[in-house]
Amino acid sequence: MAIRDKQSDFYLVASRPARVRRYKFGIKSLLSAMLKNYCVDNLVFDSPPTIIDIGANIGEFSMGARLLLHPQARLICIEPDLVDYAALIQNIGLSEYSKNSCLNIALSNQSGEFDFYLNNDSGDSSLLRNEHIKRILKIQVRTLDEIVDEILDDHEFISLIKLEAEGSEPEVLEGAADTLKRTLYVTADLGPERFGETTYSQCRELLQLHGFTEVMSRGHRYLFKNDKLTSTKKPKEALLL
Repeated sequence: MAIRDKQSDFYLVASRPARVRRYKFGIKSLLSAMLKNYCVDNLVFDSPPTIIDIGANIGEFSMGARLLLHPQARLICIEPDLVDYAALIQNIGLSEYSKNSCLNIALSNQSGEFDFYLNNDSGDSSLLRNEHIKRILKIQVRTLDEIVDEILDDHEFISLIKLEAEGSEPEVLEGAADTLKRTLYVTADLGPERFGETTYSQCRELLQLHGFTEVMSRGHRYLFKNDKLTSTKKPKEALLL
């Protein structure tokens, strides 16, 4: 379902009718608010950043990053829900000439085939069993280190990782030890989605082990910066205004 912005020619493809009301104040308005909520609205990139969007859904964060942070951002989007993924690949605009990537997998601290608990209506589908399950399916699970090793060259830095894994954020970070060494910023939704508890403490501890410090937060969303990377080699973009 294609939705056009009220104030411009900008449009996106929604994965289900229930999401349409999200855009009643305009698509660009929602994308701008999303980046602000994730604490990245003041990041400035001098050169095209590489951004990994974990739990990309239909690509709203990635579209906002390309619209508001840098129009030539390279996007690596990961979304396990097949319905949302179908909209994602249309919104990101994949082509044989694009460096963007969309992957229909889940991330964790190990690879294999695991149960995925679907709740399409709320967007709370997860590798963790929850009370809102609509159905269960088997899905391919990888580690972020494996994905990055396949897609990026060894010398390439990652400007920003956005992480939203419906309670599985600690496992995603555990499977990303090498990736975090070359990542400048991580912004994460660490709300109470792990059996009613937040994942903030676990994720903060894991990120601190890799040299990250907390920069700011809005609600349950937190921005962390890699101080080890900024004190040595770094991407040519890192300014937080």
